[in-house]
Amino acid sequence: MNTLLTWLGRTDIDKALDDQEAALATIALKNGKHFDKIVILASDWESEWDSYLGWLKARLVTSKRPYEDVVIHKAKIKSPIDYETILSESNIWINKLSNESEKLTISLTSGTPAMIAMAVVLGKARANV
Repeated sequence: MNTLLTWLGRTDIDKALDDQEAALATIALKNGKHFDKIVILASDWESEWDSYLGWLKARLVTSKRPYEDVVIHKAKIKSPIDYETILSESNIWINKLSNESEKLTISLTSGTPAMIAMAVVLGKARANV
Protein backbone atom coordinates (compact mmCIF):
# COMPACT_ATOMS: atom_id res chain seq x y z
CA MET A 1 0.00 0.00 0.00
CA ASN A 2 1.24 3.49 -0.89
CA THR A 3 0.32 5.99 1.85
CA LEU A 4 0.55 9.77 2.15
CA LEU A 5 0.82 11.41 5.59
CA THR A 6 0.35 15.16 5.71
CA TRP A 7 -0.84 18.05 7.83
CA LEU A 8 -3.80 20.19 6.80
CA GLY A 9 -2.80 23.81 6.39
CA ARG A 10 -4.92 26.96 6.22
CA THR A 11 -3.76 27.49 2.64
CA ASP A 12 -5.07 24.04 1.67
CA ILE A 13 -8.55 24.98 2.92
CA ASP A 14 -8.54 28.50 1.46
CA LYS A 15 -7.44 27.35 -1.99
CA ALA A 16 -10.06 24.57 -2.02
CA LEU A 17 -12.77 27.18 -1.38
CA ASP A 18 -11.69 28.75 -4.68
CA ASP A 19 -11.51 25.27 -6.30
CA GLN A 20 -7.73 25.53 -6.55
CA GLU A 21 -5.07 23.08 -5.43
CA ALA A 22 -2.59 23.88 -2.69
CA ALA A 23 0.26 21.67 -1.51
CA LEU A 24 -1.74 18.75 -0.10
CA ALA A 25 -4.03 18.37 -3.13
CA THR A 26 -1.18 18.83 -5.59
CA ILE A 27 0.76 15.96 -4.02
CA ALA A 28 -2.32 13.72 -3.85
CA LEU A 29 -3.32 14.45 -7.45
CA LYS A 30 0.00 14.73 -9.26
CA ASN A 31 2.26 12.17 -7.61
CA GLY A 32 3.58 9.71 -10.18
CA LYS A 33 2.13 6.77 -8.28
CA HIS A 34 -1.34 7.10 -6.76
CA PHE A 35 -1.86 6.88 -3.02
CA ASP A 36 -4.04 4.04 -1.75
CA LYS A 37 -4.44 5.83 1.59
CA ILE A 38 -4.18 9.50 2.56
CA VAL A 39 -3.98 10.42 6.25
CA ILE A 40 -4.35 14.11 6.98
CA LEU A 41 -3.54 15.42 10.46
CA ALA A 42 -5.21 18.63 11.60
CA SER A 43 -5.39 20.56 14.82
CA ASP A 44 -7.59 23.46 13.81
CA TRP A 45 -10.51 24.48 11.57
CA GLU A 46 -12.52 21.36 12.48
CA SER A 47 -15.76 22.88 11.16
CA GLU A 48 -14.20 23.01 7.67
CA TRP A 49 -12.82 19.46 7.51
CA ASP A 50 -15.87 17.81 5.93
CA SER A 51 -16.04 20.43 3.20
CA TYR A 52 -12.33 20.09 2.44
CA LEU A 53 -12.50 16.30 2.48
CA GLY A 54 -15.46 16.31 0.09
CA TRP A 55 -13.64 18.66 -2.27
CA LEU A 56 -10.44 16.58 -2.21
CA LYS A 57 -12.28 13.29 -2.77
CA ALA A 58 -14.18 14.81 -5.71
CA ARG A 59 -10.87 15.92 -7.24
CA LEU A 60 -9.41 12.44 -6.72
CA VAL A 61 -12.44 10.84 -8.42
CA THR A 62 -12.12 13.20 -11.38
CA SER A 63 -8.43 12.28 -11.65
CA LYS A 64 -9.28 8.56 -11.47
CA ARG A 65 -7.31 8.10 -8.27
CA PRO A 66 -8.32 6.16 -5.15
CA TYR A 67 -10.52 8.24 -2.86
CA GLU A 68 -12.11 5.74 -0.48
CA ASP A 69 -9.37 5.82 2.17
CA VAL A 70 -8.83 9.54 2.69
CA VAL A 71 -9.31 10.72 6.27
CA ILE A 72 -8.63 13.69 8.52
CA HIS A 73 -7.60 12.91 12.10
CA LYS A 74 -7.62 15.34 15.00
CA ALA A 75 -4.00 15.85 16.05
CA LYS A 76 -3.49 16.00 19.79
CA ILE A 77 -1.04 18.90 19.95
CA LYS A 78 -0.87 21.91 22.26
CA SER A 79 -0.29 24.36 19.43
CA PRO A 80 0.94 24.30 15.82
CA ILE A 81 4.38 25.37 17.01
CA ASP A 82 4.78 23.10 20.05
CA TYR A 83 7.63 20.81 19.01
CA GLU A 84 7.14 18.30 21.83
CA THR A 85 3.50 17.46 21.11
CA ILE A 86 4.03 17.64 17.33
CA LEU A 87 6.91 15.18 17.71
CA SER A 88 4.78 12.83 19.79
CA GLU A 89 1.77 12.95 17.43
CA SER A 90 3.92 12.64 14.30
CA ASN A 91 5.82 9.71 15.79
CA ILE A 92 2.59 7.84 16.53
CA TRP A 93 1.35 8.24 12.97
CA ILE A 94 4.68 7.57 11.24
CA ASN A 95 5.13 4.36 13.25
CA LYS A 96 1.56 3.21 12.63
CA LEU A 97 1.57 3.96 8.90
CA SER A 98 5.11 2.64 8.34
CA ASN A 99 4.06 -0.68 9.82
CA GLU A 100 0.99 -1.03 7.61
CA SER A 101 2.26 0.55 4.39
CA GLU A 102 4.69 -0.66 1.76
CA LYS A 103 5.69 2.95 1.10
CA LEU A 104 4.99 6.00 3.24
CA THR A 105 5.29 9.49 1.80
CA ILE A 106 5.38 12.38 4.26
CA SER A 107 4.40 15.76 2.89
CA LEU A 108 6.80 18.50 3.92
CA THR A 109 4.80 21.32 2.38
CA SER A 110 1.66 21.62 4.54
CA GLY A 111 1.59 22.70 8.13
CA THR A 112 3.88 24.90 10.20
CA PRO A 113 7.70 24.88 10.10
CA ALA A 114 7.63 22.97 13.43
CA MET A 115 5.45 20.27 11.86
CA ILE A 116 7.75 20.03 8.85
CA ALA A 117 10.88 19.82 11.02
CA MET A 118 9.46 16.96 13.10
CA ALA A 119 8.39 15.06 9.97
CA VAL A 120 11.94 15.30 8.58
CA VAL A 121 13.52 14.13 11.84
CA LEU A 122 11.19 11.17 12.23
CA GLY A 123 11.00 10.27 8.55
CA LYS A 124 14.78 9.93 8.27
CA ALA A 125 14.66 7.09 10.78
CA ARG A 126 12.27 4.93 8.72
CA ALA A 127 13.25 2.67 5.83
CA ASN A 128 10.02 2.88 3.84
CA VAL A 129 9.58 6.67 3.99
